[in-house]
Parts: sequence; C-alpha cells; structure tokens
Amino acid sequence: RAPAPFAPCLPFHRPRHRQRHRPDGVVVFFSSPLVMTEMAAPQPACHARGALGSASALPPAVPASRRQIPVDLLDIEQECRLLQRALARSPARIRLRFQAATHDAIRQEITVGARRGACAVVHLTGHGQPRHLVLEDGYGGAHLVGGSQLRDLFAAGGGTAAVRLLVVNACHSAAVADLFVAAGVRHVVASPLRVQDAAAAAFTSSFYTALAVGKSVGAAFEIAQETVRASPRLSPGEADKFELLPRGGTHEEVLWPGSLGRGRGQGRGGGSSSDSDGDGAGAAGAA
Repeated sequence: RAPAPFAPCLPFHRPRHRQRHRPDGVVVFFSSPLVMTEMAAPQPACHARGALGSASALPPAVPASRRQIPVDLLDIEQECRLLQRALARSPARIRLRFQAATHDAIRQEITVGARRGACAVVHLTGHGQPRHLVLEDGYGGAHLVGGSQLRDLFAAGGGTAAVRLLVVNACHSAAVADLFVAAGVRHVVASPLRVQDAAAAAFTSSFYTALAVGKSVGAAFEIAQETVRASPRLSPGEADKFELLPRGGTHEEVLWPGSLGRGRGQGRGGGSSSDSDGDGAGAAGAA
C-alpha cells in the first residue's frame, strides 16, 4: 500500500476577532531623499566677428548641467516608533499609516482617506526651507514643492475638509502652514525656525501621547512645549520654536476622547495599528 502523501503539520490558530479601528486615523508622510539635484544655467553660444565683418560661430551653447548634492538623512524610523508608542497609549485603536511623501502618494491617500476618515490627522515630516518643503520624487531624489502648490495638492476636491490636524515636522515650515490654515485646516503645528532633532522628537512624543489619552489639541500642544522646555539636554528656547495655528484660535477640540474606553469587539488592549507603504498589510499593534 502506497504511503499517504506528506502533509506538513501546521499549528492551529484560534481566529481572533478583528478589532475595529476608529475612523479618525493618522497618516504619516515621510520625506528623506538621498540627493538633491541642482541645475546650472545653460551658457549661451558666443559669436565673434571675422575680419570682413562676417559672424563666425564659436562652439554651440553648453547645455544645463546637473549637480547632485547629498541630503542629510533623517531618522525616520525613530520618529515612526515614537508615534507608534504614543498612540498605543490610547484606549481606542487608532489606525496609523506610513507613506513616502511623494506628490502622487499624498494625493491618493487624501482622496481615499477622506472618504473613510483615515486622514483626520496628517503628520508630514522632512526637510523644510523658508518657502518650500522637500518631498521625494519616487526615485531617491528631492522634490522641492512650494507652499501654495502643496496646499493645492491637499485641497483639490475638498481634501482639506477631512484633515482636522496637520503637523508639519520640518524646519521653516510656518509660512507653508499659514497657507493650510487659510485653506480651512482647523489645527496646524509648525515651526518658523530651525529645530533641533532632539527637540522635535521630544515634542512629537509628548504631543501625540497627550492626544491619545484624550487631551484637546491646545492642551496637548502646551504639554509638549513644557516637555521640551524642561528637558535637561535642550535649551528652553527650543520650546518656543513650535507654533499652533491659527494664532489665537480655539484649539479645544479633542480628537480621541479618552473616556470612550474599550468599545465592543475590542480585545484586551487598545493601541495603534500601523500599515507601512499604504498596502494595508502587516497591521500590528505597538506596545
């Protein structure tokens, strides 16, 4: 009698009840390009007059040259871990998504996320310049985008109406942030100056932790500022480099009320669920 075909013995897993996420999730757009391309202006062709007054052309115009400049890398992984740990303190299950900050990814995420409330909070991290933010071009290079162009990218089709909080974690981002306020975003966190990496990390961790446990946007901002100001390794002036816009506005909105507790269908823990690269796979709670 022929032996039965080999069948691997797989461990039996009891199906777990799928936890339901809150509709007001967080999408993180990160930008850390490798190089920035600098274009040199083309040199026009030169002409010289011959002895008889005829024009004798010298070599043709030199085409524009490209020079690639390395860009300082940001510790994107550390920032993602900070966000995961902060949102894991919420009794609700908050969906956390990560996307490379290309213009196409931003527009697709806002379009799809606006319908299901997955982009109520947008966290944009990267390099900044006084009038530009540095996105990625999808090939490892930098893509400089002006503030008005970035605002229009978000606002097309009413996209900014779905964004309740925008955090622009980049130096010199206040000018860009003002445009988002004018476009209707209720709460915008930015900085008009250059911020130390350690200050940005301390602010991000404290700000999102306070939001996760049910603090209002204004209260969370105040807590984060005081955390930076009290840090023994940072100058107290670093705390004043962060701004909550609109200035003088009402920021009493609570994004994730801590009094909700664990709803039906949730397991023992709350926490956040993170998806990377927007593929919807690999969701995992953060401890």
